[in-house]
Amino acid sequence: FAAYDLDQLADAVANEARKARDMRRDVERTARLASDVEHRADEAARFAADIPMGQVKDGHSRYRATNGKFYAGQVITRSSWLSSDITIKSNGYGVSIVEVGDYRGEIVKCAFKMDVGCVGPFVKFYADRSGTTWKRIESEWEEGKLIHGPAKLYLLSGEIIYAPVTSKENNDQSMTSSYSGSGVIEFPDGRRYEGQLNGQGGNGLGVFWNADGSLIRQGRWVDGNAVD
Repeated sequence: FAAYDLDQLADAVANEARKARDMRRDVERTARLASDVEHRADEAARFAADIPMGQVKDGHSRYRATNGKFYAGQVITRSSWLSSDITIKSNGYGVSIVEVGDYRGEIVKCAFKMDVGCVGPFVKFYADRSGTTWKRIESEWEEGKLIHGPAKLYLLSGEIIYAPVTSKENNDQSMTSSYSGSGVIEFPDGRRYEGQLNGQGGNGLGVFWNADGSLIRQGRWVDGNAVD
């Protein structure tokens, strides 16, 4: 058989592998858009870097919000008819960083919408802290649904995952994200899993390939472990 040839698989497993490859193509399209947004956000942040904190120049600024987030990039200003105070709002391409004291947390590069936040394709870097396994995500932030849709995930352990991701906001305003469904896991040594998965690995029908495309195993998986 040729490398990664689905004809050698059971029909049900081959169908899941096809779905996984379709998802990967969707993820790559989203990732290309996210990379373009990252480039534009970095450009906007570089322009804002020379502007004094809290001042605006040519629609760019850098400032620290009351929630501890630092922002640099494109902005819009708003004034109140009740006072002469000017409020600066993120609006356009920029970079948002969680900074509280000595803690430097998540970094989001996105096109921000005033009073909404990140909307559309984005790149997010996760803080390297205990309990975190994600390093970087390229996906899409759907207004009202947070992270939602195809995503390319880079794990601290070296794996790259192509899968649909959903997220929810917790009571403390933090966000919990997870992936499941049809997708692909690429391992640092070149091996690849295609099929149904969850946050633990293969979960459902799928196939495991060597780096040269030869078959390792096909069948059913539960939380990353083969069960038949």
